[in-house]
Amino acid sequence: MKNAMSTILNLILILLLSGGCEKNNSDETDIDSRSSKIYESCCGAEPVEYNIIDEGYIYIPNVFTPNEDGVNDRFRPYFGGSVKGFGTMTIYNMEKDTILYILDGELINNVENIEDFGWNGNLNLLHDYERKYVGGFKYEILFWGFQKDGSSLHYKVEGSACAIQCGPDAVIFKSKEGCFYPEQRNEKDFLDKTKAVTEKDCFE
Repeated sequence: MKNAMSTILNLILILLLSGGCEKNNSDETDIDSRSSKIYESCCGAEPVEYNIIDEGYIYIPNVFTPNEDGVNDRFRPYFGGSVKGFGTMTIYNMEKDTILYILDGELINNVENIEDFGWNGNLNLLHDYERKYVGGFKYEILFWGFQKDGSSLHYKVEGSACAIQCGPDAVIFKSKEGCFYPEQRNEKDFLDKTKAVTEKDCFE
């Protein structure tokens, strides 16, 4: 009886150990699956170009990489023509129940070094200045300008974009379609889909 009990305990131990090994192997090889869940709402679902009346236009990137390498580090809109600026830009989480960031556009519309402005991905409003937001988010931006007849133009744009945190999970963006970055704009701030993305180390 003692030998039989010992045999049963050994079998249970072997089954438990083999089950644990399978789980560990799965965790190590599941980077693509995990990445898909983190970034499933990114790219391709929302327009990034908006044509406003009287030759106004807006380009809003749908991805950015806030890793402070000097490339695509900040999220903000680009515009021209009859669109002269924006009042506020509000960033929400995907459920739109939490504000992540607010930018007062009135403060930056006429500054010279505008590249220093925009959301850097930090959770400032949550008093967590070190941690970066990861994945999809929603935005609401209030633009202003003038029509040809001199009357004022006010236009609200709502959409979604994505904060990419560089690392193993970001590798899916090497082949993910429909992603347009801040640097993919020409000298007039129109989107140039043929312009190469110079972000390299982020997607290795």
